[in-house]
Amino acid sequence: MIEPFGDTKSATMEHIVLIKVKADLREAEIDERLQTAAALLSQIPGVISVVAGTSIVKNNVGFQHGISVRLQSEHMLKLYKEHPIQRQVSKEQLSGLLGGSTNAERKQNMMVLDIVGKRYEKSKAKNKDSNAATSSGGITTMLLSLTTVGLACAVGALLYRKK
Repeated sequence: MIEPFGDTKSATMEHIVLIKVKADLREAEIDERLQTAAALLSQIPGVISVVAGTSIVKNNVGFQHGISVRLQSEHMLKLYKEHPIQRQVSKEQLSGLLGGSTNAERKQNMMVLDIVGKRYEKSKAKNKDSNAATSSGGITTMLLSLTTVGLACAVGALLYRKK
């Protein structure tokens, strides 16, 4: 059974950053920067989880990479955006990925989505066999977050095309 989790004031926030990277960067450097960013961002109070990676959707107008940060609340999003670690990551990790020689050009290579709403989760099964299948919560969370990044890239592509 799927049950609602909280209301919009207490619901978790999804802060998603979609990135078009410079054409001359190697995939290893991109991955290193994204993983460093994720590790640093996960240290900020109020952050539940961080996933950074490459979109599996290929027709997304160049937004091939992204970071998804799940936060405890909309209030924590405000604190997160002002946190020194977030500013450091933005300046030292993410800006090095973006193409463009001016701030205006770099801003066109990044899209931010902040999503709040009721969250729905499957209720936990009561039997042992089912619990064994769901005991790898970290893997499940990671896969769901990767799906979020892929979905966000697809949504970003649709929004970008409408401009």
